[in-house]
Amino acid sequence: DRFGKFNLAWHVTVRPNVLNRWEYFVDATTGAILNKYDNTCTLGATTAQAVDLNGITQTIGTFNANSTHYILDAGKAMYTGPQNALPSPGMGFIITLDAANTSGQSLQYNYVTSTNNVWNNPNAVSSQSNAETAWNYFKSTFNRNSINGNGGDVISFINVADNGGGGLDNAYWNGQWMFYGNGNVLYKPLAGGLDVGGHEMTHGVVQETANLEYQGESGAMNESFADVFGTLIDRNDWKLGEDIVKPGNFAGGCLRDMQNPHNGGNSLADNGWQPSHMNEKYTGTQDNGGVHINSGIPNHAYYLIANTLGKGPAELIYYRALTLYLTKSSQFIDLRLAVVKAAEDLHGVGSSQANTVKQSFDAVGIGNGSGTNTTPTLPNNPGSNKIILVDVDPNDPNSLYLTDDNVSNFTPISQTDVALKKPSVTDDGSYAVFVGADHNIYSIQLTSPFTQTKITNDAYWGNVAISKDGTHLAANSQFQDTAIWVYDFTLSQWGKFHLYNPTTGQGVNAGGVLYADALEWSYDGSYVMYDSYNKVNGSGGQSLDFWDVGFIRVWNKTTQNFNDGEIFKAYSSLDEGISIGNPAFAKNSPYIIAFDLINATAGTNFIAGGNLETNVTGIIFQNDQLGFPSYNPQDTKIAFNGTNQGQAVIAFINVDATKITGVGGSAVAAVNLGGYAEWFGTGVRQLPSNIQETEASLVKIYPNPANNELNVALPEDFGYGTLEIYNLLGEKLFSEVVKKDAKTFVVDVQSFNCGVYLLRLQNDSKSFVQRFEKQ
Repeated sequence: DRFGKFNLAWHVTVRPNVLNRWEYFVDATTGAILNKYDNTCTLGATTAQAVDLNGITQTIGTFNANSTHYILDAGKAMYTGPQNALPSPGMGFIITLDAANTSGQSLQYNYVTSTNNVWNNPNAVSSQSNAETAWNYFKSTFNRNSINGNGGDVISFINVADNGGGGLDNAYWNGQWMFYGNGNVLYKPLAGGLDVGGHEMTHGVVQETANLEYQGESGAMNESFADVFGTLIDRNDWKLGEDIVKPGNFAGGCLRDMQNPHNGGNSLADNGWQPSHMNEKYTGTQDNGGVHINSGIPNHAYYLIANTLGKGPAELIYYRALTLYLTKSSQFIDLRLAVVKAAEDLHGVGSSQANTVKQSFDAVGIGNGSGTNTTPTLPNNPGSNKIILVDVDPNDPNSLYLTDDNVSNFTPISQTDVALKKPSVTDDGSYAVFVGADHNIYSIQLTSPFTQTKITNDAYWGNVAISKDGTHLAANSQFQDTAIWVYDFTLSQWGKFHLYNPTTGQGVNAGGVLYADALEWSYDGSYVMYDSYNKVNGSGGQSLDFWDVGFIRVWNKTTQNFNDGEIFKAYSSLDEGISIGNPAFAKNSPYIIAFDLINATAGTNFIAGGNLETNVTGIIFQNDQLGFPSYNPQDTKIAFNGTNQGQAVIAFINVDATKITGVGGSAVAAVNLGGYAEWFGTGVRQLPSNIQETEASLVKIYPNPANNELNVALPEDFGYGTLEIYNLLGEKLFSEVVKKDAKTFVVDVQSFNCGVYLLRLQNDSKSFVQRFEKQ
């Protein structure tokens, strides 16, 4: 053996069936089996028996290609690849890859291989066995065909290091794949826990169904469902992580305990402690608002249900609630209503099972009530409809045009060469910003005389978007830069936000983001929606790459300052070969987006629509190129880039009432030699707000638009403060002290140029920003 010790042994070949040929080496003295392996010369899907991290022999799927065996299960019915060659991603297999002690932020990977289908890699065996067991659970219990429900690959990475290269005390789901650290202070290798593997895979199932947003109560529910099904996949007890915690670190001997969320501790300061009732709920900001903490409350409700009804009935109720009745922004009250409804569906209204559910949620302080309004709508823009578009005719000196819905009258508004991106327009249609071919940012007033201003002079920029209220810019570089820049006009300051891929691991973010491209602000001015290119390199020139869509939290409206850069993804778990990009919000439904969907494997492009709340996607139009879609102000049509008889056009297509599915299947070529259209309204409407912006409405400014004078009515009891006015370059044009007893303030704006300005009113405790226009 490897220590230089020799044994007298018998070499025995065993053929237990017509397929397998096992080679055994048996100690001639003791009869102990020294070694064994399957020597079957079979191409494609095979199996192997190997010892996992817990010393248990597991049967795992392997694959033989070109005399090399891989830990890769191609034996499920979902597999669509060849049997004589290593399958490509997207063919429906379960695989474990070796991150070789690289971190999620700088991930590199290798295949786990063997020359003879003998595996002395307990870490890989555990990871693979757990993934296959979890896959089998969802298939046999709910007839769910893999994580995405449609036969998608299941990919796990072992030997993942922390960002400094040391041992990672964590496991996580990054929106695409599962990652397992080897432990450090608190844990042993985390691939050793079947419930941990089930937990991480369930995060993927949650993402593909309710897609519960990973913050606050929604995020705690996301964690709770992962715990629920993790302890159902490993259903011997009510504990999670008991096989991977190191002794002495958790008083309860496990990571979490559904039966006793306090887990042997007394407070949040104790490892593994969670609240078990709403009166103990964590209300701070750490851990995305306590997603790993407050999950103890719904966890305990589940325990009370399953302990009474049995795990079999409970799992059917919970899966139905998850897949049918919960959506992205659901809160604890919605969880109660969903689980009650699922119990009533299966057992009847007024049944003992439904009553048990109600009593269990009562017991943890989640009482009955009305559900959350998760699909708010905005009022229609009261102005007229306009379209700003890029002229792509090389013989036309004009670069930007304005037109209306009839696209019969065109007004040239700029001759500055522009980058081939959509201009971005304020919600009231007063201003647009764009990047020129010189990679500088420009703004343009969208009413005559169409005054244009060059905002930057550094030739740095690739794309830009203006916030709906006109107070901020978001921009990215023309160079490969993993950041989005945000400019606040009142602070006259840029903030830089680095992009990453979020994970379910507390305090762990993954890399792979190379750069962002398209940008658009959310209606409340807190987030920027963007698309980004992601790539992870593997051995032998292999790589995993895709475009996806995310949301980054950049502005805190309460503090009137930059926010924490927290990122959430729209659709993280994309099938292999699928990318999405160029997203655009619907004009009246902030939870609806349209985007380009690219199937690189099939070579097809679509304009697609997505309901971010329900996680439902629809096809609007099959296109022959990237479309850069834009909704009209009534959300009844979409404009996009297309071709007609080989010529570039802007095309229109109708959408149905869902706003995510096209009507009729055909589009109308509306504008020849045009592209990158942005549809907008010219009226003023109330946008979503938080309490700070609601208070800002107490600051009345009139007349607006102003001509010679602007009157400012101050809030009651405002006290001492300052009143400042900025232009859209961030230049301060006016500043005066507001006296303690002042009720109104008059500003002489006669000397101001025509355009849009920002008025900032500030005292020691509050800051309000209002926009006005000078005619």
